[in-house]
Amino acid sequence: MVDRIFLRLGPKAALGADVLQWIVYVPRRDEPVPPDATLTSRDWRPIAYVASGKNILMRCIRENGLALMDTTRLELESYPNSFDEWRANGCASPRAANANLDETEARLRRAAGG
Repeated sequence: MVDRIFLRLGPKAALGADVLQWIVYVPRRDEPVPPDATLTSRDWRPIAYVASGKNILMRCIRENGLALMDTTRLELESYPNSFDEWRANGCASPRAANANLDETEARLRRAAGG
């Protein structure tokens, strides 16, 4: 099964998915992965697999003590309530994930008055 990491959650976390579930990742090493590093699986190891709802995904992130960036929090809030809905909406593609992130960043700029 092929998984893909597509969203940096914070300094020590990333989110990916395969065809069955969301996958929460942490760095393979103790130190954070540099913010400008590419999201390749060689730098990350999976710690949680969530095939059900966004609420469970958020709980896994919280219970593992993973800090979210503000843009990431807004991005995750915009996701549908289940993985199946998210996947059906085409968000599993890199293009859709990037479009959602662009929209989230635009909302943050508007909210900040910019």
